[in-house]
Amino acid sequence: MFVKTVRSMSPGAWFALGLISLVIGFAGVYGWSYSQSQSGGSPTIEPLWEVIISVLVALGVALLLLLMNAGLTKLAYVSLNRGDEPTKLDRVLPKMMPKSVALFALILILFWSPYLVAVFPGVLYNDTTVQMQQVYEGAHPLNIRFGGNYQLGEEELEAAEKMNEYQKRSSVLSLTDAWLIDHHPFALTLFLGGIASLSDALFGNWMPALGFLMILQTILYASALSFAIAYVRKRGAPPSLCLAVLLFFCLFPAIPYFVGMIMKDCFFTFFCIPYLLMLAESVFTKGTFFRKKRAVAAFIIVALFLCLTKKTGVYIVGATALFGLIAGLVALGRAKRASGGSLGTGSVEASRATIWAFLLQGGISALLMFVIVPFCIFPALNIIPGSKAEALGFMFQQTTRSYVDHGEDSLTPQERAAIAEVMFVSDLEWDYRPKSADHAKIRVRAEMTDEQLRGYLGAYISMGLRYPVTYAEAIICTAAGYLAPVVPIEPAIHTLNWKLSFDGDRPVLWPLEATAEFRGFIQPLWKFLQDVPVVGLLFNGVTYALWIPGALLFFCLRNRLKGGILFVPFALVTFFCLIGPVYDLRYCLPEIFWAPILLAFLVALSKSIFKARADQAKALDVNKHAEDPRQEQESEAQQGAAVPVIAAPSTEEAPSAQGTAAPSEDESASGQEACVSS
Repeated sequence: MFVKTVRSMSPGAWFALGLISLVIGFAGVYGWSYSQSQSGGSPTIEPLWEVIISVLVALGVALLLLLMNAGLTKLAYVSLNRGDEPTKLDRVLPKMMPKSVALFALILILFWSPYLVAVFPGVLYNDTTVQMQQVYEGAHPLNIRFGGNYQLGEEELEAAEKMNEYQKRSSVLSLTDAWLIDHHPFALTLFLGGIASLSDALFGNWMPALGFLMILQTILYASALSFAIAYVRKRGAPPSLCLAVLLFFCLFPAIPYFVGMIMKDCFFTFFCIPYLLMLAESVFTKGTFFRKKRAVAAFIIVALFLCLTKKTGVYIVGATALFGLIAGLVALGRAKRASGGSLGTGSVEASRATIWAFLLQGGISALLMFVIVPFCIFPALNIIPGSKAEALGFMFQQTTRSYVDHGEDSLTPQERAAIAEVMFVSDLEWDYRPKSADHAKIRVRAEMTDEQLRGYLGAYISMGLRYPVTYAEAIICTAAGYLAPVVPIEPAIHTLNWKLSFDGDRPVLWPLEATAEFRGFIQPLWKFLQDVPVVGLLFNGVTYALWIPGALLFFCLRNRLKGGILFVPFALVTFFCLIGPVYDLRYCLPEIFWAPILLAFLVALSKSIFKARADQAKALDVNKHAEDPRQEQESEAQQGAAVPVIAAPSTEEAPSAQGTAAPSEDESASGQEACVSS
């Protein structure tokens, strides 16, 4: 199979292989080189050797991609030749039935339960506690700079008179009397704050609220993952591969770690699972999925939840919708040409449905987040936007590094003046930290105007044209964990100890004493698994942000699977990881859950494509032999075969079956012909 894979590679497939391999190779070498520096973000490998090693690594990556492609292709053909009859492994896999999905959701919870019991009532980041306490009247005034995480009392306000300009501006002048700050998504802040304050009123603390949220989130995740496995199995993924996906979700420690964590990234990621499944279904059914109004409504609702649970959600939804809209328009043109202009065919109607689904999803999401929320909801509820520094943190990090590396004299007077309007530029060297942009964001003036920001953007661009390498280095240092396996996640396996400073330091959260010993066992186990060869790679963000998406993209391109839209959300999540303020596995959390699901789905999709191509080739062969009476007997024997044995592709692949049959109302039937336009 490996030899056949190499021989049958088209020039386009070779180009894709080379490009993906080079990206992974160079990213890995440069990420590792900069991450090992002890002097503050300098490369530890000489430039010439960086290039040489990167090319060598790229060659190794290319070989691995070819082997992976050959293995997955072989798996798809073996599974296809065995037919769709249930196997023994299907007995231990969920089926698309409510009882089966619920049963396997319970099995997932049982596997997660040792960890979940140890951390009950849940793991928190400071971000979540900040959201929870914002609804309290005593938590005000809030600090815009820190998203409400800093509140001054009267004594501190008096002491502020003795502060220097930077201290005063970052503490006093950043305060607001607004009820909430949209530093974190306001809808989620209202949800978390409402549950926390209700729990406090009834029980005197947040512990029941946190426990409720953890249990709810666990049930939702287990149900979604069980359904996802049942879905890819129904669509034809090999049972052995589905079992591997199930075991990954059962046994990989990071899964219950994030399932038991209460924060915006985990809420967002839950909605990412049905979002990917609906995209996958639209691909498999050639758009007929969107001919159902309920499906379109669910598609829009899930997108709105993605927008409301994380700030980057609207951009992920918007970019994917734009891609889907363009793909739908292209498919519509092809369908009209294939049908001779007839508008009543199934392929034309499916393309139209796809266009409307993505148009409505993207349009409604944009309307909500860019019009209704800022101009209607914010004024009505006395909510203000978060600091501009949060969205532009990577730019301030690049500016700071340029200022440090090249000195103030390397800037023009206009650039220095523009930067000084939005940042405190004195002693920037002391605030530059290669692995964290948070310290650069703290230097940003909270009171800057839009005009001052536009002036800064002009300086930012002109400096970037002079120092592009410096800008790239700033990103590489911060995002090294997404480029190379250099920063495995170190989990905080305990409930946060939190007190309300505005209420006499009253405790509202604390770790349970009864499970302290259990937690002490989990942390060393996690560390041990991180150090196991190969297994340890699963604890690194680069595996999910770059390696697996790159490998699956090559598999998709190599086998001409029309599923490019499935990689758009991956690309956006990875992009936001790279420009994020720090490295943290939670930023690529959607990809951790998406990766095994997408792997199984693409193998299932390849089966349907291979079958469609083989059926088309067989039909052409039958017609050819039917014209020759001497071949009639052999032709009839081939047509009478109960289960056709489909061989792996040779150097001359059968032509694609895309567009040979119009999709029917039956999604399963259309799926067997699937070579999807989107």
